[in-house]
Amino acid sequence: MGFVNEYAISIIVVSLLAILLENLLPEGSNKKYVNVLIGLLVMLVILHPLTKLPHYNNTFQIPELRIDDSDLSAPTEPYVAESFEKRLALAISDDIYKTFRKTVEIRVACTVNDAGQITGIQKIQLTPHIAEISTYIAETYGFEEAVITP
Repeated sequence: MGFVNEYAISIIVVSLLAILLENLLPEGSNKKYVNVLIGLLVMLVILHPLTKLPHYNNTFQIPELRIDDSDLSAPTEPYVAESFEKRLALAISDDIYKTFRKTVEIRVACTVNDAGQITGIQKIQLTPHIAEISTYIAETYGFEEAVITP
């Protein structure tokens, strides 16, 4: 019986506060919006006991945020190496274009250790292979000329 009393008292209190607020507001264009909000508030108070019913418990609960972290343990080292290879190839091709005014395609392959660290450059593929550009890359970037292949 206490539940019904609390329910009735909450409806009466909210209704009285709504009437008081409605009478205190001056006439104007905003009053209709305030009346809508007051009506929604009264409706929420009236419908609140429905959330206490057993079969509605799960319906009105806020869902839990679940983060699937199973993919977070995947190694990121290959992505770092790929990114480094692409950035180095782009930097070298930009430098060659600025120096020789020739467009060449460059692919870089890195060596990666078990810890995922880049340990060196395995090869640099230069297409078309021009000896002058190959020598320039080796001298400018400090690579051995044997690493630069056609």
